[in-house]
Amino acid sequence: MGDETYKLIYFNARGRAEVARFVLALAGKPYVDHRIIWSTDWPKLKASGETPFGSLPYLEITTGSGESPFKLAESSAINHYLGRRYGYCGKTAREEAIVDMYYEYSVATLEAVHTVVYPKDEEAKIEAINNIKENVFPEWSRKINDLLKNSKSDFIIDSGITITDLFIYRICEMLMEYVYDNSIDMFCGFPEFAKQNAAVKSNPKIADWLLKRPKTPR
Repeated sequence: MGDETYKLIYFNARGRAEVARFVLALAGKPYVDHRIIWSTDWPKLKASGETPFGSLPYLEITTGSGESPFKLAESSAINHYLGRRYGYCGKTAREEAIVDMYYEYSVATLEAVHTVVYPKDEEAKIEAINNIKENVFPEWSRKINDLLKNSKSDFIIDSGITITDLFIYRICEMLMEYVYDNSIDMFCGFPEFAKQNAAVKSNPKIADWLLKRPKTPR
């Protein structure tokens, strides 16, 4: 596969595009981070039919072979594509399976966080927060912590950092912001998980992106 250039199209937010930005930062791959305004740009873009499925994000991939750019939609597909392209999906079939399994397993936790970020009303928000604290986060964290106990690295597989580590870190960012008031106490009882979270955050390329990324509400 030849060299590729990328244009990532999303709103001016972290949201569903942030894991792709993490992967590209980790890979040291330059790209166009095209951020559109919800109220003015999005209605025009959506009506234009240029997005594959009428949603964001999507990744425009240009190969340099003279072919038209390929538009890849859906955040999970984008993350897995970039992960495979740059070696962050595991080194063996078994590692790849673990990466995929725990990525998919973590989606439910992200969906639970979304019920807090986008609640129907204040009562629904309080119920969602309580559900996360009492049920969703403890169960998810136990599974992640147990997996990490058996890893020879600080990440979910022996060979090193993966897209699933980045996805988990992104979910934890949201949990810290919307559920746990930025308290690291949320990792109490899950020391391996806390260590993994810190290892992602302290990776030099991720740390650099965290410092320089645009400040956005979400």
